[in-house]
Amino acid sequence: MRKAKSGFASVLIHNEPKQLDQLMVIGGNDGQVQNRVEFMNLWDYQWHKCASMISRRDELAACLGPDGKIYAIGGYGGPTNSSCLRSVERYDPVKNKWEPVAQMNEGRRALAAVSMPDGIYAIGGYNGKDYISSVEKYDVETDSWTVVCHLNSPKCTMTAVAAPDQQRFYVIGGFNGTQLNEVEVFNIKTRTMRKFSYPMNMKRFMHSSAVLIS
Repeated sequence: MRKAKSGFASVLIHNEPKQLDQLMVIGGNDGQVQNRVEFMNLWDYQWHKCASMISRRDELAACLGPDGKIYAIGGYGGPTNSSCLRSVERYDPVKNKWEPVAQMNEGRRALAAVSMPDGIYAIGGYNGKDYISSVEKYDVETDSWTVVCHLNSPKCTMTAVAAPDQQRFYVIGGFNGTQLNEVEVFNIKTRTMRKFSYPMNMKRFMHSSAVLIS
């Protein structure tokens, strides 16, 4: 990357033709909280700048929405805006432009987010005082957030990944005063969150997760 940084979010944009596949790196902290966004073209592996976010965000979450746009969600605003952010903004890759959308019900940093067919889920996090258990969903059509369930335990710095069938997502590890190895699974049909039967062998937080489809 152009500069070393931490606390950023990353999103893969897959387009056709292949020359348009991009790995986006959004916000983060390189000594200062950033609103800068850059992407690697996965055809030639070169880094490029794109439009900066409206707000500076560290420890944010981001995902590719069902509408094909990138959502930057919550985070920490830095010394000049030290609150845990409720704000959310959306990036249009065609127009190279960010725009604000509806705010979450609760400010969150160190949260996880996952995109599902019925909307975008913001999961857990930290509000500056307490670890968060609530999960809220953004409806792209109505531009609104609704609390849908609660985690079995509040946590931050976990990861979330969608199952290949797009009917469930998994919330993996995290931190709530201690490192966690627990896994929770949400079913979008029943709108229920339950503890997964098989915890990880190791406790992890501030980690990454990915789904491999063979």
